[in-house]
Amino acid sequence: MERFLKHTDKARFIVICLIVASTVYASLSFVSTVRAAHYTATVTGYAFGYKGASGQVLQQWHFANHPPGTQCGGQRDPSGDWPWGTKIVMDNPVPQRDQLNNPYTRRAFYLYDNGDSACTQGMYWADLHFGRYKMWWYTCACPGTPNPACEPGWNGVNNCQDATNFGTGTRGYTK
Repeated sequence: MERFLKHTDKARFIVICLIVASTVYASLSFVSTVRAAHYTATVTGYAFGYKGASGQVLQQWHFANHPPGTQCGGQRDPSGDWPWGTKIVMDNPVPQRDQLNNPYTRRAFYLYDNGDSACTQGMYWADLHFGRYKMWWYTCACPGTPNPACEPGWNGVNNCQDATNFGTGTRGYTK
């Protein structure tokens, strides 16, 4: 009888282990792996934008991409489907200036705006927001910004000039 109980306990232990292992395996099959994707695309700069397409007041760490469903040369741009708050990290630091005209660099930007619905800038385009600071803020205009709004700055700061100097170029970033 003692031998029978010994074999029964082993069998139970093995069955329990198999059930636990199967449950863990089944649970892990529902976990998706998220991998960082690298893109080389046209990246531009803009400034003086007030509210982005998300409804958020734009900040220096925000960027715009194509609206959902944007067609680029007959192909849908998947970046238009990224959710608000999506983070990108530029391959190279981006020079910016704060309200006091102090230079600094930034690599991470977050999606809170849309633009270029005609896809003139190509797939995976990103438009980095340089801010709203300007020394003479009552004359607020920046090319390509439909709803300009400035905030007073000091020491000659002009975020529009910073965005213009950044220009348009092919740059790399990771999402």
